[in-house]
Amino acid sequence: MDTLWDAEGWLTTAEIRERLHQKVSLTTVGTVLGRLLRKGRVERRKSGRSYEYKAVRNREEHLATQMEELLDLSRDRELALMRFVDRLPSDDRSRLLRLLRRRRQ
Repeated sequence: MDTLWDAEGWLTTAEIRERLHQKVSLTTVGTVLGRLLRKGRVERRKSGRSYEYKAVRNREEHLATQMEELLDLSRDRELALMRFVDRLPSDDRSRLLRLLRRRRQ
């Protein structure tokens, strides 16, 4: 996913493979992309004789969705939020407060 997020556009399987820091086969990249497609995390379009792939959500949207899904697992949402905020470094807590104030306006 990092490769697709960093690209901010459409990439072929071969282009993705070239950008990976590890040596992986084209088949492996294709298999992973197929799984990501089935999970709805990437979209695919025909490009000549091959396909191009693009992330459905950007990195931050994806992380926000994951945080929401984890919060949904809690039996006590307020307590989970409180524990999360308690563990935030003070600068992140201040940033969160500023964002919440901005939302109210």
